[in-house]
Amino acid sequence: MKNIFKRNIEDIEEDILAETEESEDEATAADSLKNARSFVLIMLLGILCVYAFLGNSGSRGQSLPMLGGKGVAVVLTGSMEPNLPVDSLIFVSREDEYKKGDVVVIQDYYNLVVHRIVEINESEVITKGDANNTEDKPCAVSSIRGKVTGHLPYVGAAVRIMKTPFGSMLLIGVVLLLWALGRRNSNGEDEEDEENKDE
Repeated sequence: MKNIFKRNIEDIEEDILAETEESEDEATAADSLKNARSFVLIMLLGILCVYAFLGNSGSRGQSLPMLGGKGVAVVLTGSMEPNLPVDSLIFVSREDEYKKGDVVVIQDYYNLVVHRIVEINESEVITKGDANNTEDKPCAVSSIRGKVTGHLPYVGAAVRIMKTPFGSMLLIGVVLLLWALGRRNSNGEDEEDEENKDE
């Protein structure tokens, strides 16, 4: 009789340990989901900030805003392929001096041209796209907005889509949905905590 009682207690202890492990696994999974949702939300907000930065450029009379001497732009043509594929998001930095071989962004009225410098002197610069057969017409060195310092291939496509009315609405909708889901889950966790305290 004593052995049966002892065995039942051991079974109960094993059940309690198993339930505790299951609830810890569920908590870990919930934390992972919450972290993933937060990461996606931060990434979408980052894209929204880049979109706002790029979207406001036309209203200020310049095609490439350079906040603190840094800017971003989207490659729209294949003139610099394969080095800069179409829809690359490029990072631009204003420099004191530019030299032959630098890939630069040139302001041509309201258009931006991303090409490599093939000739430069104190007043004029001649550029050419890597995939083009001919050089561009000479332009003033002062028209150089900055040097391309890096790029993210194909990320610019998302930025371009977000600049459309549909893309803007989609981005705002996804951000709000993730925010609402996060609030709903945190409220559900608070209710569970209160129920556990009552027991």
